[in-house]
Amino acid sequence: MEVVIPPKSNRKHPRAYDEYPYKLRHLVENAFLSLKQWRGIATRYAKRSSSY
Repeated sequence: MEVVIPPKSNRKHPRAYDEYPYKLRHLVENAFLSLKQWRGIATRYAKRSSSY
């Protein structure tokens, strides 16, 4: 395993990390977040009056 999250800015001895995997991780997390938000819009069919 490698450290992907950057250290806190006020740390006395900052540990090394690779910025590229951190950026990729951020993109993947944002993609899942947007998919989850669209799922809420896509499943609104259950809230229509015709489904009761």
